[in-house]
Amino acid sequence: MKCRRYISIIKEESLEISQPALDVNKSEVHHQITARGRRGNVHRRTYKHGECNRNSTAPPCTGWIEMMVLVFSKAAWRCVWYMIQNDLIHAWGLDVLLGYCAQGDRLQNVGIVDTEYVIHYGLPTLGEPKDKKVSSSPGALDKRIEVRRQLFNEYRIFQRWWESAINSDKCWTDPYPGPTKKTVMTHVQKSEKNSRECICCSLGAVAE
Repeated sequence: MKCRRYISIIKEESLEISQPALDVNKSEVHHQITARGRRGNVHRRTYKHGECNRNSTAPPCTGWIEMMVLVFSKAAWRCVWYMIQNDLIHAWGLDVLLGYCAQGDRLQNVGIVDTEYVIHYGLPTLGEPKDKKVSSSPGALDKRIEVRRQLFNEYRIFQRWWESAINSDKCWTDPYPGPTKKTVMTHVQKSEKNSRECICCSLGAVAE
């Protein structure tokens, strides 16, 4: 990946939020939209029978990218910064919210750069490695199961805070109404009150 070339491309394409594509032959690809395409410099949507087509207007089909090698414009980063001031550990689901910080139409301003790509080896970084045998001793825990449980617990916490923040902010209109906010998982602030204030600030910045 050539960083100068990458920056040149996202400026040409007016991408506020982007990431390099994944080499499908060498990478562990979790989301189809991140797979490298070969028809141009960038792509902004993916196609999947029965789920994603040219009329799709929301994640997982368009308007988002995975939390991997993210590149933000200054304006987009100022917005995203509010979303990550918190004490939760994981960021599952933050990706589907990034479109709120796209400084306009997320369908156009969020995308994947295909000509400058990277490899995702999919190596575990939390809990025990995949190939390590779980201890058979009584009371032994699989640490990766515990990590996954924490991920979902934090998702539920944030989902409640996000929806509460939206409902309590009477001056804000959701530019992307629909099911997306139901799948949100992200970082939150150290307390429920601060989290609500933080989220409202970031949404207000987008609304402006």
